[in-house]
Amino acid sequence: MFGLRTAFFNGLSGLRVSQAALATVSHNIANADTEGYSRQRVEIAARNALRLGGTAGLGYGGQGAYIQQVSRADENFLELQVLRDRTLKGFFGGREETLSIVERLYTEGGTPTLSDAFDNFFNAARELSQDPSSFGSRGAFMASVEDVASTFRTMANDLQVAQRGIDDSLGGRL
Repeated sequence: MFGLRTAFFNGLSGLRVSQAALATVSHNIANADTEGYSRQRVEIAARNALRLGGTAGLGYGGQGAYIQQVSRADENFLELQVLRDRTLKGFFGGREETLSIVERLYTEGGTPTLSDAFDNFFNAARELSQDPSSFGSRGAFMASVEDVASTFRTMANDLQVAQRGIDDSLGGRL
């Protein structure tokens, strides 16, 4: 029952399995630079052996090999790491963009800043404390208070405009 013919068929099954495995390797090489491509892996298994000699128990004879399956050889851990890193990159990129907008609001040259308004306020308060009865000192102090309040209102408005811009920017990314 197991003779030369069986040996040839076993050899033929091995050649077919090897040919399919080489085709898969070729496919993997051709797609190595393709974004999102996951390498494929051929899983080879032995066919069930047949019992030789019937009930006499002369042993078993092999029937060759076959391709059990072609599976995707992905690395779940690495994919999760890439996904996490992309998410963090987006998060920190958005944070950098937001902070640079806020920084520009507080440091633009040519416009009075909150620091300038507070300097004027404390200078006017010091002058008023030295001569509380002076109408000029009182007027300067009230003007400096109004200037601080106006600066806060302007900054609040600028921050709201910046927030709307950031919200629109994030809405476009999602």
